[in-house]
Amino acid sequence: MVIRIWLCLVVCSSAWAQPYTVESVPNVKVQSNKYVSNPDGILRQETVDELDRKLKELEVQTTAQVAVVVLQSIGDEEIFTFAQNLFTHWGIGAGQKDNGLLVLLVMDLRTVRFHTGQGLEGILPDVICKRIEMEQMVPKFKEGKNDEAMLAGLDGVIRVLTDPAYADEIWEAEARAQSGWSVFFPVALIGGSIILLIVFLVNRRSFADSRKPVSTAYSELRLGKAAWFLEFGLVPAAILALFQTSTLIDPVLECVMALYGYFMLTLVHKRFRMTKTVNRFLKDGKYKKVVDFFDTYSRTWLVWGILFPIPFLPHYFWYKRRIGYYRNHPRNCESCRKPVRKLDEAADDAYLSKAQVFEEGLHSVDYDVWLCESCGAYSPLVYQNKRSKYASCPTCKTKAYYKTGEKTIREPTESSSGKGERYRACKFCGHTATESYSIPRLTSSSDSSSSGGGGSSGGSFGGGSSGGGGASSSW
Repeated sequence: MVIRIWLCLVVCSSAWAQPYTVESVPNVKVQSNKYVSNPDGILRQETVDELDRKLKELEVQTTAQVAVVVLQSIGDEEIFTFAQNLFTHWGIGAGQKDNGLLVLLVMDLRTVRFHTGQGLEGILPDVICKRIEMEQMVPKFKEGKNDEAMLAGLDGVIRVLTDPAYADEIWEAEARAQSGWSVFFPVALIGGSIILLIVFLVNRRSFADSRKPVSTAYSELRLGKAAWFLEFGLVPAAILALFQTSTLIDPVLECVMALYGYFMLTLVHKRFRMTKTVNRFLKDGKYKKVVDFFDTYSRTWLVWGILFPIPFLPHYFWYKRRIGYYRNHPRNCESCRKPVRKLDEAADDAYLSKAQVFEEGLHSVDYDVWLCESCGAYSPLVYQNKRSKYASCPTCKTKAYYKTGEKTIREPTESSSGKGERYRACKFCGHTATESYSIPRLTSSSDSSSSGGGGSSGGSFGGGSSGGGGASSSW
């Protein structure tokens, strides 16, 4: 008898410790037309019965479907991912309305999550979900009153879905809370200081050193440690401190505008340092280095032009024109210092190898040949086409290597990955190669049974979906 009791305890303990998967969570809506899945008995049965009664009445009154799931553990999976997958797996909410809500409580994570269907995001947005959790549930969870917490939270949800005036009250409370945005300043200051310290430690070897001479690298772009801390640490902190106490218009709007201006000033400073680098190259007649330098940062200026269209988008187009200007800028021969002439595309082929001419024909590389008619010296300058589909051939090194096609050798299934082959060839030397690659396994699609109208009589959820809205709160 003792042995049987011991074995029973072992089995029960193992079942308790086993984390749930989306597929192993009991769907009580299908099994018994209920709404609360409480497989570990965390909630009392009378609480489960009361919640089922209220949620059934809610569905009849509004057609909104609310599923409550209370689990001990979901293992290492994130609660957002688990909630999204469970929501989709069960199809909570009417299929055409997507008016479902999943309330997921995971005890070992000490976290509750509201996961909403797209049809409920208007009346039950993330901010209201978060406020219900933090004000009506989390304080009770901290006291170990799980039943009271769930009842209070679901009562709040039901009031929002059935009484628009109550939702307006929550919005007003949220607006009052957000008006005291002063909390943002210390959080931004602490978080910014941590990020600043991490970036400093990562870049501590790349700061400018006045003891070292300027090299051929882009040394002018580097800042000294003091200047770096001033520009990226003290100035932003001063802006936040100044506008945190401002009452002129809207402190938040003013702060955003000030930070916008700050970022523009940092970019202007960077542009000033870039000009110093360009001037150094021009002084030595290194026009190819100027073009390479501009080309290196062209994408950076495009990004900043999108983020700050005024004034950096016009600057980006000016920047691109300067690349062409310096590429064709008159220059002198490095041997005799006499002027050199840039050959046109037809004439420069005589000074290029067959591989180089072939690359120009593919537009994978462009060569500028500058010829000195005084001493006969010439120099082919290489400009890579970064948007070309061709790569360097592993055999002949010509940039004429490309993918000719691919083929599926073994189709993937839900239980095993597939296999494919990718074929490459060089257009210049004819070298070919075959690469094998793996195709990921197929994911199973579990479509929930649809009851059509979203009513409670069908014994299943209505096939709704979620866009990932909602909120999570921990204690």
